[in-house]
Amino acid sequence: MREKKKEEGEINEPSEMRDQKGSPLEEYLLWWNDLAEKEGLPKIRRIDDRRRRQLERRLAEYGDFRTEAAEQIVNRNEFARLSSWLNFDFVISKSGLLKLLEGNYRRKQTSEDARLRAQRRRDAEGRAYRAEEAAKAAAQPNLKEALEKLKKRKEG
Repeated sequence: MREKKKEEGEINEPSEMRDQKGSPLEEYLLWWNDLAEKEGLPKIRRIDDRRRRQLERRLAEYGDFRTEAAEQIVNRNEFARLSSWLNFDFVISKSGLLKLLEGNYRRKQTSEDARLRAQRRRDAEGRAYRAEEAAKAAAQPNLKEALEKLKKRKEG
């Protein structure tokens, strides 16, 4: 079996990734592979100089983007969920990361979601109103009884 020549600076094995403990590169590799496993995305198998340079550029441009990117990936829409282009290379590309961080692939709220949320808000407002009216009524004497007492006093 023919063995591929390993380019300088290339990481092929997870054990080789661990040799760089604590490096931003290793942290991002571990972050991506963990997220990829949870979300059914392709894991990173090989890091070459191109990927390393791209990641370094994105880190310089955006700082630590893992939390925000992960949130956008987890909450991605069906188009992004069913597509094969959402991978590590997309996330570390200039336009890909920008689109991801801007929320271009975020799941949109459906009209049913909006209807349910509005109904819950109306229900909560109705409960609050009824509770307020009940408190007012409990604080005031019964109006009908008070009017009858006034009538009796006037008559008597």
